[in-house]
Amino acid sequence: MKRIYLYITLILALFACEKEPYDRFENEHNEVVKLELSASSTHLFANGVAEVEFVLSAYYGIDITEKFYGDGMIKDTSYRDTVKYRMRNLPEGLDIYTESGDKLENFKYSTESSDSELIFYAKAGDVESERVSVILEAEPIEELKEYVIPVVFHMVETDSHEKAISSFKEEKINAVIESLNKAFANTAKANAPHSIDQKVRFELVTVDPDGNKLGETGINRVHLGDVDEAEALSYLKDNLMWDHNLYLNIWVCKTSPWAQYYDPDISAPAHITTDPSILPGLDLTQVEEGDAIEITDPKDIGLIFAPSHFQDNSTIVASIGKYFGLLPTVFYTGWGAPTVVDGDVDYCADTYTWNRGASGIWKTTKDDNKVMKSVNIMDDYSIGSVVSYHQGQRVRNVLKYCPLRQYDN
Repeated sequence: MKRIYLYITLILALFACEKEPYDRFENEHNEVVKLELSASSTHLFANGVAEVEFVLSAYYGIDITEKFYGDGMIKDTSYRDTVKYRMRNLPEGLDIYTESGDKLENFKYSTESSDSELIFYAKAGDVESERVSVILEAEPIEELKEYVIPVVFHMVETDSHEKAISSFKEEKINAVIESLNKAFANTAKANAPHSIDQKVRFELVTVDPDGNKLGETGINRVHLGDVDEAEALSYLKDNLMWDHNLYLNIWVCKTSPWAQYYDPDISAPAHITTDPSILPGLDLTQVEEGDAIEITDPKDIGLIFAPSHFQDNSTIVASIGKYFGLLPTVFYTGWGAPTVVDGDVDYCADTYTWNRGASGIWKTTKDDNKVMKSVNIMDDYSIGSVVSYHQGQRVRNVLKYCPLRQYDN
């Protein structure tokens, strides 16, 4: 009881104390005092069509004076700080130039220069940003083999999840395939800086393994009745693992009570018929041929999604990217943190590495905290419209050398 009285006394004494008087005075200066410049890509194809876009951040100065009154004394603290202009309220007179003095129109740049690198900077009066370099490359002219990936979506309905599965229509599936094909064909984003048509196509199948025509293109519907998640998974393993040489299997079902609360569990390629070093960042076992590989898990030859994962197409697109050997572009620390090699986490020099934390398309880069809009399919919370050239080459190597990612067509 004495201890309770003591706590009450201390609390009352704390609230009885007068807060130290405090004043803050701010004096804003309208002129620009700092500029930051970011490029949408570190690489640019010098073909006169591909464009690198720039984001310019401007800051104005503010003088701050803080006065603390206490014990008959006045303590002054004065300092200069900077405040960032809102992007839609940037002041006039901000321009971006090449190192040679060419002014950019609309903060975009394309070229057919034979130079290997270009330097850019922003300027407002006497204030200049740090220099930003962009590597220039000639666009590849090689004729690429086309890879066609036949896709089937197995819609596994149970009594408890019938509504969630039955609501999936052809339109939703078509939208996913269209997003993938546009990204790999380099048609989703106009004038992407360092992308080409990778000749990788995803195609919804029309028949089952017995040659029977599907009722809906690319969709195989199965209703299991009153079964739990474990029984649904068991049925999937026994009946719905269609020949991986003829189908990319995608199962939409709830295989655990918690599946909807987590990101999809996707298996990256695990076997390769050539030197594994061509696909850094993957744990690959070299094999002579694919026939010797024992398939024990559905995720060896396909992807499992809960219905809730389809709330955002970008989640599905990024998962399929991972299935074909791409790595996320986000950097973070702690459990499961990615390996960083030369400041990069996905082994593709023409993608940015982002700091984890941003829940929108505007992100900051790992090394220098530059602000940029993310558009790559492997960026978290991305527009998901771009596959970079290096990413495309990585996927093509998977399709060429990884047995469980190869399709007869």
